Amino acid sequence: ARSRPTYDLTGKARITYGRFDSWKLEGVASTGLSDKIAVKVSGAYEKSDGYFYNAFYDQPGQRSEFYAVSGAILFEPTDNLDIQLSYDHQKTKQDPPQLLAVNKDTDLFCVAYDQCSPSPGVPTSGDRYVSVSDGRLGKNATFKLDMAIAKATLDLNADLQLDYIFGWLKTDETIYQDFDAAPLLLYHTDRPARWRQTTNELRLTKGGSGPLTFVMGAYLWDSRYTINLKNYIGFAGAPLLTSAQDVTQTNKSWALYGEADYSLTDKLTLTLGARYTHDKKTSLVNDKTIYIYGSLVEADPIVTIEPSLAGGQIVMTTPAKKSWSKFTPRVSLRYEFTPDAMIYALWSRGYRGGGFNGRPSTIGAATIPYDPETLDNYEIGFKTELAGGRVRLNGAAFLMKYKDMQQDLDVPAPGTSTGRENRTINASSAELKGVELDLTAQLTDGLRVHGNLGYLEAKYKDFFGDIYSTGTP
Repeated sequence: ARSRPTYDLTGKARITYGRFDSWKLEGVASTGLSDKIAVKVSGAYEKSDGYFYNAFYDQPGQRSEFYAVSGAILFEPTDNLDIQLSYDHQKTKQDPPQLLAVNKDTDLFCVAYDQCSPSPGVPTSGDRYVSVSDGRLGKNATFKLDMAIAKATLDLNADLQLDYIFGWLKTDETIYQDFDAAPLLLYHTDRPARWRQTTNELRLTKGGSGPLTFVMGAYLWDSRYTINLKNYIGFAGAPLLTSAQDVTQTNKSWALYGEADYSLTDKLTLTLGARYTHDKKTSLVNDKTIYIYGSLVEADPIVTIEPSLAGGQIVMTTPAKKSWSKFTPRVSLRYEFTPDAMIYALWSRGYRGGGFNGRPSTIGAATIPYDPETLDNYEIGFKTELAGGRVRLNGAAFLMKYKDMQQDLDVPAPGTSTGRENRTINASSAELKGVELDLTAQLTDGLRVHGNLGYLEAKYKDFFGDIYSTGTP
């Protein structure tokens, strides 16, 4: 979490310079405007030519530029109420990732287009830091973020605190990528995407020195995601084929939650918690018309193929919809031998939400939802601090049981152009068990040693994808 604005005038700045003409500038300042209002501003700027070189364009191939600015206000109108407002803006511009091709003499790009590796494991450029990609440079990969947060905290009394938190987030990104990694337009993609999110949370917390402490609240989530994917497929001198797919997905979710600690004795504490969540998701997918161009720069296509004639195209006039609800409890018991040593046991249940395939290849994959997967976690362990807190040793043994695991599978799709489709299916259950040890030692004021040891055994209990449409595992 970021620090709050301070009433004292404070500030710091830092400038860093490194290889590849890399600059980094950072600064933050805070001050009080009155005895009830404080403000803070911060900013950062980074740029670099990167460590890649693009031989096709004869220039650096991994240039990047980033800046961020933020501001925060703290308002304390009374002794028991404070209000915090903050806003962040970030923007990144960079060259698309410079991919490298390692094509064997039997691969298509080597046989047909002479894009061959000079030796096994060596990229076609002959150097793993040199790209021959003809993908668009000029900082065509961008990411922009705007975020606002408002938080109000009211102390009802010495033990009770009421919080309200509002959040708003907006991101926009673009990236043009050369997947063939060759100086030819064989397979390129362009995928601008947008994300919008709003959250509201109301939370009541009880602290104090009594045997009971708790936190409870309500949570609202509303998000919308859109991606406009375009593929460019060309064959050195042949017409350029382009296809596009637009996907828009929404999620409206609400939850009620609570967790309480009760001290059964001075050393033994029982924790009970639960959360009820309701999710409603929609997905709207459309494959646009396929166009064939004479070249990438031409304004008008030379051939137009409507979706109904293309085979396997997705056309949706109304979004697919599905709702789910889940109750996820938690129980734990801990015993403190001393303030520096305790043992515990717990059981908790969590889930991963259901939804729709965000990059479907058929109408079936676009409209058939997958359900939530659930996880039951059983754990016992200990936590200790030794040598006056300079040594920390923790250990745990756990058993995790998954049900209705979400798996991405290639399954039959009769009536489509390929006869196959990629779908997310609740196809399996699994079990994981293991042990962990974690040790941290502060040997001197300037030297700290950390180490961990773990053992994990994982296996599927069952797996049924029905990839051959036989109805049997």
